[in-house]
Amino acid sequence: MTQSCRSQTAAKMKLKTLILASILQVCVASAEEPADSERQDLAADLVSQGVEAYAEGRYADAAAHYRESLQLWDNDQAGANLCNLLLYGQGAEQDYVEARRLCASAAKKGNPNAFVMLGEMYLLGKGVVVDKEAAMVFYRGGAERGHSHGQFVLGAILADAGKPEGIEWLTKAADQGHAGAIEYLESKKQQASE
Repeated sequence: MTQSCRSQTAAKMKLKTLILASILQVCVASAEEPADSERQDLAADLVSQGVEAYAEGRYADAAAHYRESLQLWDNDQAGANLCNLLLYGQGAEQDYVEARRLCASAAKKGNPNAFVMLGEMYLLGKGVVVDKEAAMVFYRGGAERGHSHGQFVLGAILADAGKPEGIEWLTKAADQGHAGAIEYLESKKQQASE
């Protein structure tokens, strides 16, 4: 066998070895970590456990479930729910910076709760400078996604500014049973009849 032939054979063997090694690495990696659908299912189960813990007043457990869920899969529900806990210091130390990061990430994925919490942060200056215009943008994001509290707050701000669109949003919130919106609209009707 010539030197040239030996070099070509050695190169082919090296290439086959590299390909085989790559295939084995992929197989080993997929055996160690659950597949994406399994990770999503586990993350969803952890969110459900977090919701249950929150409903029972076990806020620290809820926060732990949401954190674990986020480690498995970056999902908007766990992010928004953990944002809520951090925003109010329930089951975790109050942390406006992390709450804002989580809510911004969840809002990018379309989570209506995240939009409303960002609106509250900007309206009330929780970890950010008060910015009513930014607050309205975020409340509108939640309102447009059917969030009754987002509809209520946006509607009240607009109605107080004399904008008819405000009554439309308040009506949508009231139609969903939002007590504040119902009370606000009844108050406006009373004022109009006096």
